[in-house]
Amino acid sequence: MDKSFVLDLGQNSIGWVIIDNNTVEEIGVCLFPSKKIITNNIESSATKLSTFINKNIRLISLIILTVILFMMGVLITKFWQFWINLAIAGIYSVLTVEIKK
Repeated sequence: MDKSFVLDLGQNSIGWVIIDNNTVEEIGVCLFPSKKIITNNIESSATKLSTFINKNIRLISLIILTVILFMMGVLITKFWQFWINLAIAGIYSVLTVEIKK
């Protein structure tokens, strides 16, 4: 008895067949969504992200600045109070920008 399991991998599907003594016992296929649907989802996600960034560029830049100021307070221990005070002012600015929306 000679059984074989064969797979056919395509771009949008996987086909399979079970062969026993040169006769087909079972056969099947599994279909997947086409690439157009996937690329449309990626493009719409990229569009949403760019729209979010454009609308919130001040808020994003304030958050990045605040994180950098906190890191400076950790790295430069001689003037840590100065950097932490600036970072707290940055947090206050971020909250002010967020409330005004």
